[in-house]
Amino acid sequence: MTLEDLKSKLVPGDIGLVKSNTFLSKGIRFFENLYRKNIKKLPPIKLYSHCFTVVDIWGELYVAEALIKGLAVRPLDEVFKDYTNFSDTIILTPKKKYSAVEQDKISKEAVLSSLKITRYDFIGIVNQAILTTTGKWIGPGDGGKAERRLYCAEAVATWANKVRPKTFDRPAQTNPVDVEINKYYTLKSI
Repeated sequence: MTLEDLKSKLVPGDIGLVKSNTFLSKGIRFFENLYRKNIKKLPPIKLYSHCFTVVDIWGELYVAEALIKGLAVRPLDEVFKDYTNFSDTIILTPKKKYSAVEQDKISKEAVLSSLKITRYDFIGIVNQAILTTTGKWIGPGDGGKAERRLYCAEAVATWANKVRPKTFDRPAQTNPVDVEINKYYTLKSI
């Protein structure tokens, strides 16, 4: 699949899940596996360590995501320029397609979030580790303070909830497993 093929299939509001092999990614997947087994009682599944939302800016597709340096919106071409194999990436799309108004809204929400000083939520990653081992969330609730620091799955869930409230039960607690199994999304063939 070429980048142009991928771009022709994506629409604003689609969510990407990516598996990478950085040290942080491996740690995230380790705790996700515990969460998958112990909390969600799911059979083995491929685990992803990063999420992003596809947005539209002036007719061009971009990726909105939480990176170590904070929230970023980057051109899709830039994000995927070196990809030749999409086997470590899946795309989810809302089961009930976003209207043009909803596509515009999620794009605006993500871009506006990226313009604020929003740090990467390293503490949230630690809270995720505690959740996977104890079943208890000790981090902040949703909204307000929680939105000043976001990690990738939390950002994706927060933006989706701004378009369709309650798409994700608890955005501040959301991890890539929760994104992948969300009942309001389906796998898009890429």
